[in-house]
Formats: sequence, C-alpha cells, structure tokens
Amino acid sequence: MDVSQGTPRSGEATEVPAHRLQRRSAVSLGPEGRGRITVPLMVGLATLTVHLLFNSGYGFFRDELYYIACGEHLAFGYVDHPPLIALIAKASRTLLGESLPAFRFFPAVASAFVVFLSALMASEMGGGKFAQALAGICVLVGPIFLGAGNILSTIVFDQLFWVLCCYLLIKLLNTGDTRLFIWLGVAVGVGLMAKHNMAYFAIGMAIAIAATPARRHFRNKHLWLGGLMAAAIFLPNVWWQVSNGWPTLDFLKGLRASVIARETPKGLLLDFVMGVNPLTFPIALLGVWFYFSADEGKPYRLLGLAVAAVTAILVAQGTKAYYLAPLYPALLAGGGLFVEKKVVARSRKLVPAALIGGLAITGVGLAPLAIPVLPVEKLLHFTELLGMTEHYNFTGKSQRLPTLFADQFGWPELVDDIAGVHRSLSPEEQRKAAIYARNFGEAGAVDFFGKKRGLPGAISGNHNYFFWGPGAYSGEIVITVGEPVESLCQTFEDVELKAVHRHPYAMSLEGEVPIVLCKRIKVPLQSIWPQVRSGF
Repeated sequence: MDVSQGTPRSGEATEVPAHRLQRRSAVSLGPEGRGRITVPLMVGLATLTVHLLFNSGYGFFRDELYYIACGEHLAFGYVDHPPLIALIAKASRTLLGESLPAFRFFPAVASAFVVFLSALMASEMGGGKFAQALAGICVLVGPIFLGAGNILSTIVFDQLFWVLCCYLLIKLLNTGDTRLFIWLGVAVGVGLMAKHNMAYFAIGMAIAIAATPARRHFRNKHLWLGGLMAAAIFLPNVWWQVSNGWPTLDFLKGLRASVIARETPKGLLLDFVMGVNPLTFPIALLGVWFYFSADEGKPYRLLGLAVAAVTAILVAQGTKAYYLAPLYPALLAGGGLFVEKKVVARSRKLVPAALIGGLAITGVGLAPLAIPVLPVEKLLHFTELLGMTEHYNFTGKSQRLPTLFADQFGWPELVDDIAGVHRSLSPEEQRKAAIYARNFGEAGAVDFFGKKRGLPGAISGNHNYFFWGPGAYSGEIVITVGEPVESLCQTFEDVELKAVHRHPYAMSLEGEVPIVLCKRIKVPLQSIWPQVRSGF
C-alpha cells in the first residue's frame, strides 16, 4: 500500500503491490541487493579517500578551535549551536588525538555517508548503477559538500541527517511500513542536536504530509511516536535554552542582521549554483521534473513536496546557500533516475561516459575552492586565473583568500605573539594575567595552542565564552587580543600596545591584531562582565 493512500495496522508493514517489489529489491539482503549497494559504497569510499588525503593541507579553521573548546565544556547547549558538535570534538580528541586529521576524521566519515545515502536513494527508488553513480558523484563534486566534509563543522552533520531523513522517507514510501516514522523521529531529533536547521525539514515534511492523502497518517500512532522521539532527544537542548534565557534566539537575530541580510536573490542563486557545481544543477532540475511530472516519480511526490516546502520557507525568510544544500541530494537522486531512464537508455555508451567524465573534470577543477589540494601561493594564482582577485568575509571586507581557507591561517602565529607578551611579564604578573580575546576564534586558538606555550586559558565575551565567565581573574593584569587601544583606556589605568600580529593569508579580521597589556582595571572584572557580552 502506498503510504499516501492509507494506514496499515499498528506494527505491521502493508502489503506491497507488485510494481513496488522491484524497488524493494534494491536494498534487499540477497545477492542482487548486495549488488545494488556496491555503487553507493564505492562513491562513499571515494569521498572518504579524498578527505583523508586532503584534509590537513593548511591549518585549523576558526570554528574548529571553538568547537574543540566547547568539547572541554560539555553541556546540553551553546549559544550558537546544539551540543552534538562539541561531543564529537571531545570524542575526537579523546580517541584520536589532537592532530588536524584526527579532528577531521568524523566529518570525513559523515561526508562519505552523505554521498553513500545520495546514491542509495537512487537505488531505493529503482535506479540502476548509472543512476546511483550519477547521484553520488554529483554530490561528491559539489564544493558545498566537499568543503563541509573537510573540516570539523556543524554543516556536514546537518547534511548527513537531512539526507538520512530523505532516505528513510523514500524507504517508508516504498514499503508502507509506518514504523519507519519512529526512525524518522530519531533522525530528526539527533539532527536537531547537530544543527537547529533540522527544524525546517521537519516542518516541510509535516506540510507535505498534510497536503497529500498521507494526511491520514496523522491518525497513526507511529507518526506520533516518531514525533515524541524527536522531542525527547531534543528536550535537553530546549531545557538549556530556557535555563539561559534563549541565547540562541539572540544569536540568530544578530546573524540575520549582520550576514544573511546582505544576501540578494541573485547572489543566493549564484552562490548555490557555484557551490553545488554548475554541471549538476540541470540534473537537479530534472529531479524536480521527476518528482512532479514523471510517472516513475509519482510514488515519491511527498518527498518532492517536502523539498519544495522547505525551500520556500528558507528563501522567504532569507537564507544562505549552504542552508539549502542538504535538500540537493534528494533532487539529484531523482534527476539521476530521470537521466538513466530517459537519456542513457536511449543513447550510446558515449553519453553516460561523457556525463561522468564531465562531472569528474569539473569536480577536479572546482576542488581547490573547497579543499586544500594546492599550496597557498598556487591557490592564489588559481583564483586569479578564475578572475577571483578579491574575496570578502562576512563583514564585507576584502581579503586575499576565500574565508574557508583564510580562516585556516595565522592561529599558531597569533598565539606565539601573545605568548611573547606573556613571557615579558614577571612570574608573579604571569600568574595574575588573564588573556581576553575579542572573538571565539582568537580565544579558541589560545586555548588550543597556548598550553604548550605556557599560557592560561582565554576568556572572552563572545559566543559561549561569555557563559564560561572570567574565572577568578580580578582584571588587575589583562593581555587583550584584538581590542583597540582607545577603547581599553576607558577601562584600565595603564594601557600599552605590546605587539601587532599580522599574517598575509589570514582573514582580514585577523590580518592585523593588536595585543595590548592592560593594568589596574578601574572596575573589578567580575562587576563589568555582564557588559562584555558580544554576539555574532
């Protein structure tokens, strides 16, 4: 029975019509099923290999240093993200060590699963080896996916759980087994603990169910059990938000005002098309056709409606290209089937070879914009050849490298400069000295690189560092990082610029960082701490 046509008895799978049996065999455990999973495994392993080869070319990314710090302060929530990424950072450090490849191992695995599930979706919908390969390779060669999986970030895990939900929904539509709603709920709940954006997918899925005959499943206990599972998994983060005055709402408000508000529809479309690889965009458009017009896509129209609903919500309220990216694999899976059945089946072998070859060529050509495959000087030359002579960060300031790479330079050198100022103090002064960083990146760098240089942990009013507080520091001696001298004179009696950190490749925000020694604070640090809080 089609999931959109009725409700099975509790705990039972519905009888599957004959025209669905072939689709179900795509993921069966028999020899044929194992054959159908071969291509998804191959493209998934290829993705993992790429990441393991190229995920340590430059240095730690700003957000990685912050997530590592969050991993040392495990909690049910943080100002700017849910707790899963901090737990992964802590697990990486404990199990694998403190090297760059160690912290990027789990993101690489997650990225591989995104590609694997993208190909598996095509298989589950009845696609052959070509459709599976096309869907998987299209995701693999998309810079927006490749780049996300190459660093420790919330983005790649967000992509993973969205794609997992799409796969489970396809599986549910194929089998009619409403018990899969429970597993969907688990995936949604864990996805919410990875990134709050998962809420958009849950809303879009609910809209799609309500807009189709599948609305009957609102009377099915498994759907509600799935919802309860999602709520139960997410509840600790909600509790943290309530206990701390909903700080994430303030963060999101600042993010929209300072970053997302700068996005234009034209810029969003251009960023998205370039981010997913221009050659894959027509295939995704064929995926839209597959879900809404092709007979083969009719059983999966509910998924197409969910994708459309989420896209409409995100675009209407303002969004970034990478927010939309987790929906893309579902379109590519549908597009892969369409190409296989309507184009490849009617053409010579040269056509599929040309498609795969073209994707591979563009993937290699765009890879330097997503992962560190080139030495930095060659990367600069490469971007110049592409006409990308200037790059801009989230504040709109220009810099030499794209932010993804610029933010991987300069952190150890910054901490070296801070350590030089710290060593200039007497032993007694060193014991009293606090290091106050302007932002979470600088603070995270001090925390991670500073221990081997004899530095204490950093304090900051930025992001979750504000909630971790100033510790026992009185403010008698403070080394500030990134704060202008003029503003510090209002807080301290004695202010001296000791060094200016510069790095040619760092993001413009970190290209020239003043390091100031401040003494004799006018008001105790504990008293003024509530006023130092800074958001995005």
